Amino acid sequence: KKFVNYLGGRHKPFYLVTHRRDIQLMEVMSSNSVIMRISKIGYGTFYNGSKTRNTMAIKRKSDGVWYPIKVTSSVVEVIQIGGQDVEVESLTLTQSLGWEVSDATIDRISFILPVRLDTDNINFRWQNLNEATLRVPVAEVEI
Repeated sequence: KKFVNYLGGRHKPFYLVTHRRDIQLMEVMSSNSVIMRISKIGYGTFYNGSKTRNTMAIKRKSDGVWYPIKVTSSVVEVIQIGGQDVEVESLTLTQSLGWEVSDATIDRISFILPVRLDTDNINFRWQNLNEATLRVPVAEVEI
């Protein structure tokens, strides 16, 4: 409730993880690598240089923690997967994560979007004295 009050309705932007599987990893990323090869989603065409789609979060299976990371650039490459040429996008990250990134180690990769509340009217649905849920529309913004 304090966080919602802090936002002051539509006035203050904040970052929100989409919680979707926005990006599919196509190759294991070693612990010291800054290159992430993903399925082709048009990142270079639609998001490269975007202020709102340059940050993603990787949720690790072992601890359930989200690890934020920024993307600096993207290129389309052809790599061999199972003996076949496959077009992938190679994202350059600002830093390595320090642990191996693979389908076995991660739950999902999601975008982190800068948003603001898109309403001034918020209703809390109290589950008990300590827990509440709310549904509120948000609008994507540039920060």
